[in-house]
Amino acid sequence: MKKLITEYIHIIYTLIIVFVLIRILEVFYVWFEYNNSISVDLLFSRSINFDSLFLINLGWILLLPIMVIGFFHKKIAINLAKIVANLIVLIHLILTSYFLISWNILNVSVFEFSFQELSKIILFEFSSQNLSIWIGFLIILIISIYLFLRLIPNLKLNKKVNISLAFLFVLLGVVALINRKHTFKSIKYFDNNYQYLLGNSKEVFLIKSIDFSNPKTNFNIQEVKNVTQSYQNANIHFKYNKEEYPFIHNEPYRNVLGKYFVKDTITPNIVIIISESLSSSFSGKNNCLNGSLTPFIDSLSSHSLCWENFLSNAERSYGVLPNVLSSLPSGIGNRGFINMDNDYADFRKYPLHLSIIELLKRNNYTTNYFYGGWGYFDNVGYFIKESKIDNFVCEDDFDNSIYQKPDGEMVWGYNDKDLFSQSYKIIDEKNIVQPFLNIYQTLSLHSPFNLSEKKYYSEKFLTEWIEQLNLNPKNLEKIPRNILSSIIFSDDALRYYFNLVKKRKEFSNTIFIITGDHSLDIGLCNSAFAKYRVPLIIYSELLTSPATFKGVCSHIDILPSIIALLQNNFGLNFSNSKHWIGQGLDTSRFFNAERNIPLVINSKFLPQYISGSNVIYKNDVYRFDSLFNIHNESIRKEKDLVEKIFKDYLLLNNYVCTEDKIWIKEKTMYNK
Repeated sequence: MKKLITEYIHIIYTLIIVFVLIRILEVFYVWFEYNNSISVDLLFSRSINFDSLFLINLGWILLLPIMVIGFFHKKIAINLAKIVANLIVLIHLILTSYFLISWNILNVSVFEFSFQELSKIILFEFSSQNLSIWIGFLIILIISIYLFLRLIPNLKLNKKVNISLAFLFVLLGVVALINRKHTFKSIKYFDNNYQYLLGNSKEVFLIKSIDFSNPKTNFNIQEVKNVTQSYQNANIHFKYNKEEYPFIHNEPYRNVLGKYFVKDTITPNIVIIISESLSSSFSGKNNCLNGSLTPFIDSLSSHSLCWENFLSNAERSYGVLPNVLSSLPSGIGNRGFINMDNDYADFRKYPLHLSIIELLKRNNYTTNYFYGGWGYFDNVGYFIKESKIDNFVCEDDFDNSIYQKPDGEMVWGYNDKDLFSQSYKIIDEKNIVQPFLNIYQTLSLHSPFNLSEKKYYSEKFLTEWIEQLNLNPKNLEKIPRNILSSIIFSDDALRYYFNLVKKRKEFSNTIFIITGDHSLDIGLCNSAFAKYRVPLIIYSELLTSPATFKGVCSHIDILPSIIALLQNNFGLNFSNSKHWIGQGLDTSRFFNAERNIPLVINSKFLPQYISGSNVIYKNDVYRFDSLFNIHNESIRKEKDLVEKIFKDYLLLNNYVCTEDKIWIKEKTMYNK
């Protein structure tokens, strides 16, 4: 048994050495590839320190089962320990590689992907990895296997050294046990989100993201009634009228956009462009670069209605369609409403709900969805088709004799210019008439950022472009070149789209709504809200004047305001009853935060819920200011109230999604 424990301790120390090698490789890669320097303090006091504490704790947890197995067969126990050690190294390499290409750490949501979705993620993301990092990781994996299978069995250390190593292992175990709650630091202890992700243990991050408490699925009716009353009292801007359906309300629509538009009897077309990763961190006036990277969007904004303090309700694409199209509650699970896995009546995949697709179809619109990628990733196809959309177009419908994907590369789909061009090819072929609703979801700014046309990746092109916009190259050094290329191309693709549509007769009678699905957080902003802040632009020839607004609002507020505009300015017919959780867009000219806004409600690492100018974050309540800086001091005075509102929302969210209580099945259904 003594020999077994000695070899086991050698394995744990070897694991720590391998993790240190991986961290050093990671540092050099970030330094050379992204021009981001990493302080010695961040590397040793955080990254390596937290990795080592994790491995020591894990080593003590695994020691008992290894000893039990070793009591019966020493060789099997040691071989099992070596296999587990190599598996841990492999997992760490995967987590590190994913971080280096996506600037995110894998969390529990990875377990909610289907096998087909996971396969596509692995193929698309990891096939694009820089060859140097793969070579480095392969060398480390080979070294790791050699150390565990060849070096350790033949390692002959004298008795004093082994005793010292054992004593140190025990000492480190005590230190790790005492500091078990301090092996992971929140973002407030780092300069920005990028350092927060880099400095913490990726394994601990993954483990901490797992919520072992199951969402409540058995509901006490009286409790639901009490919580419903409490929640509705906290949302006094809505006139609720259905006790059994907590989110249904029937107050008249507030037409906050009406005074900026003409009033007419013609029915306007609606175009919603959901631009992949379009972010306030690099676009618009108040970004983090002292200069915008999206000149066309900026020029469009000056003739539009635009919101400077606008938020997505999720940190990934899964949230944007339910929020923008239907203003829905968050849904059950880590990947939101669209990825829920429940069975409902009438073979529905989702609880009964309304969307802008159905509402406009009732007003004789033709409805179309255009996407250049796989149409069923994140269950998009199921969600869109359940709203009875007329035309659903994804990569399978592209004319590949005209539109080509890059040769020899794994890509998510077709680029944005091809998407816009293909959409009008289909519109003309099918003779789609006005009025119409067109929903675009773009791809070019999606990792692995390889969908742009070739010229955009040229260093000569990038240099000339930076000079032309009078940008400071030093401010752009932290942006990886392939991401910078993709930002420029995405902006140019929107310019290309508007050049196309301006030539068409429907242009003068169309309202264009442009927003990002979520932010691209690449460490430009030192803000906990970095993953949420996106632009919102509403452009139309029907506008009477442009305006810029500073009220805090989010994706769930778009639909209520568009419906109100169409009803009050253009005579469309909608029932006053609705289930929107969004209040409508805030058109305040000065900073104003008065909404209840759900964000990623299951996250332990991101802001979860906004109530006024307070935010629930890191299991506490903080105040944020007009720059979205979170103040470290808890707001004790409002803490209980905000936490109660959030707790009520969580219960009602689970209730309506589980029990199919978002919307009531209507007696008369429509047919287009």
